[in-house]
Amino acid sequence: MTGRSAWTQGEPIRVALVVSRLQRGGLEQVLLDVAQGLTPRGFRFEVVALHGAGERDGEFEAAGIAVTHLAGRPRIASVAANLLCWAKLLRVLHRIRPHVVQTHHFFSGTLGRIAARAAGVPVVVQADHNFYAWKGAAARAVDRVLARTTDAFVVPSSALAAHVASFHGVDGSRVHVVPNGIAPHPALLPARDARLALGLPPAAPIVGFVGRLAPIKRPLEFIRMFASIAGAHDSAVAAVLGDGPLATSVRGAARQLGERVRFCGDVPDAAAFMRAFDVLVTTSSEEGFGLAPCEAVLAGVPVVVPPLPPLVELLRGLPGHHFTDDPAPVVLAILRDPSAAHLATHQLRERLLRELAPEAMIAGYESLYRRLVSRALGPDPAVARA
Repeated sequence: MTGRSAWTQGEPIRVALVVSRLQRGGLEQVLLDVAQGLTPRGFRFEVVALHGAGERDGEFEAAGIAVTHLAGRPRIASVAANLLCWAKLLRVLHRIRPHVVQTHHFFSGTLGRIAARAAGVPVVVQADHNFYAWKGAAARAVDRVLARTTDAFVVPSSALAAHVASFHGVDGSRVHVVPNGIAPHPALLPARDARLALGLPPAAPIVGFVGRLAPIKRPLEFIRMFASIAGAHDSAVAAVLGDGPLATSVRGAARQLGERVRFCGDVPDAAAFMRAFDVLVTTSSEEGFGLAPCEAVLAGVPVVVPPLPPLVELLRGLPGHHFTDDPAPVVLAILRDPSAAHLATHQLRERLLRELAPEAMIAGYESLYRRLVSRALGPDPAVARA
């Protein structure tokens, strides 16, 4: 691409989504939903995965969204690896000729934004989905330099928007809040069927954990929390849905609890199995949105979460004691008398259904893309519609 592309009548808006890898997670679900929703409205999406193949490639490709693998290994300490990956990405962007490049996380955000500007892409968007507390002074300096070349930031919550504006040193008007869209899973299983499919006991009270077994999700904290519950409740069982780099450590920590902790592994469409739980517990140290607790609430399952600002914003209406860094007493109270928790969950579910409809998210991204492209290239043309 040389310079700024001119509009052609009937031309779709081309969007390149630059990611590290299409893993199983909330970000990937958002990208899939947005791409599927906007393709019939005059958009064309392609995913560029810097690290190569991921678990969800097939879902994107089945939806007609091309996925290009670079099989790179960008690392903060390897200049040569980063330059090689950047050069590959630049060639791909010249081929795609996108009107919009949207990048995610730190490495793909760094290489993606530099390559997009080198390729003359008209609009560059950085999507931030968490607080990334690991970032030190060097990473912050890189982010602040790249912020000058970034047309907009998009985040799923107001709490995260304030952090992004401050961290990147940009005016709040450049940070756009588009809440993730969620809906009850279309194949939501009844409790008995979900437990049977997961290999869980049919009658025991089940305390659920759904998430990647990675430091940010603090699965070891969940095991420690459940150990105290197991000592006070004779029949409660923990179910862990997820996999990741801490899997061995988590299994080791749970060994003393024996069959009281069941590991179900990586479960595609985990939202379909939420009714297997009597309560879902989130123990994350950071959350930009909180997909798993939302999916639980939509399934009618009570949740107990840490008092992180995005979760307090998203799940407002829950009793205050459901937001805690010491979830064991709250979980025990729910297991012994779930009536109040179920009533609060039902009321919250009705609000989430109104406010977080997937169509609202899709419309939010469409509006943002069209405004940015119009600003860069002139009046929005009559784009092709399927």
